[in-house]
Amino acid sequence: MKRFLMWLLVALPALAQAQFTFTTNNGAITITGYAGPGGAVIIPDTLSWYGVPLPVTTIGTNAFAFNTAITNIIIGTNVTTIGDLAFDTVPSLTSIVIPDNVVSIGHHAFFYCYNLTSLTIGSSVTNIGWGAFGACTKLMAISVNSNNLSFTNLSGVLFNKDQTTLIQCPAGKSGGYTIPGGVVKINDAAFFDCYKLTSVTIPASAANIGNDAFEECDGLSSLTIPNNVTNIGDNAFYGCQKLAGILISTNTINIGSSVFYNCTNLSSVTIPNSVTNIGKSAFFSCSKLKTTSIGTNVTSIGDYAFYLCTNLADIIIPNAVNSIGQSAFFSCSSLKSAIIGNSVAFIGGGAFSSCSALKSIVIPNSVTNIGNYAFASCSRLTNALIGDSVTSIGTNAFNSCINLTSVLVPSSVANIADFAFTGCSKLKGLYFYGDAPICGTSAFLDDTSLIAYYLPESMGWTVSLSGIPTALWLPAMQAGDGSFGVETNQFGFNSKWASGQTVVVEACTNLSNPDWQPVQTNTFPSSGSAYFSDSQWTNYPNRFYRLRSP
Repeated sequence: MKRFLMWLLVALPALAQAQFTFTTNNGAITITGYAGPGGAVIIPDTLSWYGVPLPVTTIGTNAFAFNTAITNIIIGTNVTTIGDLAFDTVPSLTSIVIPDNVVSIGHHAFFYCYNLTSLTIGSSVTNIGWGAFGACTKLMAISVNSNNLSFTNLSGVLFNKDQTTLIQCPAGKSGGYTIPGGVVKINDAAFFDCYKLTSVTIPASAANIGNDAFEECDGLSSLTIPNNVTNIGDNAFYGCQKLAGILISTNTINIGSSVFYNCTNLSSVTIPNSVTNIGKSAFFSCSKLKTTSIGTNVTSIGDYAFYLCTNLADIIIPNAVNSIGQSAFFSCSSLKSAIIGNSVAFIGGGAFSSCSALKSIVIPNSVTNIGNYAFASCSRLTNALIGDSVTSIGTNAFNSCINLTSVLVPSSVANIADFAFTGCSKLKGLYFYGDAPICGTSAFLDDTSLIAYYLPESMGWTVSLSGIPTALWLPAMQAGDGSFGVETNQFGFNSKWASGQTVVVEACTNLSNPDWQPVQTNTFPSSGSAYFSDSQWTNYPNRFYRLRSP
């Protein structure tokens, strides 16, 4: 019996060691995984490596992540580092004491431990990664050993020692919270998932709002960002669905990616002149956003910036903007007016796709490329004026613009990609100012009534262009627009042709033996319409007119 008990006592350490997977480096052990039964888990001081006890100094990345059985952790006396995501989503963990030997806690180390109610940080911790204790929604307060030289707590909120950086607000806090004066930085994920907070007051001292700072703070309804703030980080207010009003600092320079992503109650926003960048997905799916004013110094509107802002009624893109990102205004189905500034060089793929209320668009001369699907399915678009620097019209750029009737194509356009104008069922004419472009074989698929018109002396034209017929684009007298006839004792009429082209109006009195004489030379303005008048018409019993090139 005694020999049996002795065997059992020897075997227990081996069984405990078998619960861990680990690696060694320079005589120290990093725990990389756990396969034990859960409950109260003890991180041992040492583990045996081929019979040699080595100190356990590190709890590695994801080592205990997503374990649903662990209720408590006792960390060994040799551990100095708790790695990134080490205890990410350990839902049964209720309390944790970080002992004095621990120096570093990685990002998301205890993220989403949503039953955690007690947390104490030891005296030696000098590094805490972002979101280390984020989304612990039952955690009401964070405690820090008073001897810690790097961190402190105030009213249960974690700060750096001099209280200039707010590190982490416990996600269990509710009601209103006022950030103390003197705080300069709100750390990444500082208020992540603090959904019980109904208001947060940011002090005038704050200069930087970090990435994910207020992400998923569903209870916030309004927020004022003070004037010292120059940066609003990525995802800062992501998913704040009750946020109806936001006042952005007049000194803010950068609005990061996904800042107001899915803020479905945000109805209006003014982006001040200090801002130079609107990040990717900044206002993604802000479905109640109706009005927005973009500051005059914004140079870039990121991909998906206003994606699915279905109530946005109009947008003025200032002259400083040089690029409109991919799908920036995708499916803004109430957008009736979009004015594009004269410095935009690139309109990204799908930038205005499915803006079904948009009736006209002027693409400025600064634009060199119209991206794929840029205006696809803009079903009410009747007029698209393409600037004279555009060299390429992308795949599906105007696909299914079913109310588009005619388009003027500048001489700069050298390439029209596949399906660029496919499904434009009312499109009757493409009017080309220059030589025949290179077109995809399906550029005009299903456009059964479409004709490509080209100017005399342009090059490369044949009887068809990518399957549609071609015809000379010639000046035409307008007999049915109300201009034809006598006005102020002069006979006159409008004529139409390509802007910049010159036409000579000639007259004669006898078509059987014509002697055509020049009466007036007109150069067509940008409208493409010029008015001719003949003050001598009453001097002749008959007067006939024709148009010719100079």
